[in-house]
Amino acid sequence: MRLRAKQIFCISPSTINTCGAINTVCFDKTGTLTEDGLDFNCFRAIFPRKELPEFGNELHDFCTDELPENGELLKAVATCHSLTR
Repeated sequence: MRLRAKQIFCISPSTINTCGAINTVCFDKTGTLTEDGLDFNCFRAIFPRKELPEFGNELHDFCTDELPENGELLKAVATCHSLTR
């Protein structure tokens, strides 16, 4: 009911609890239904803080060989249908 009061409509209310454990989110509006892949225009880190999160600068150019093997950015990219390096 609190979500509906804010004009937020959820088709799967049981997933709301799962969302509380998410710490990385990637958005892709185009191509999700027609392409097997995900192209990122840029990356922007979000650093959790006590009140409001702090947003890092947009990262447009980077070398994939420089990504740490266990880094959060690699985990985010790995959610794609297929991943190449």
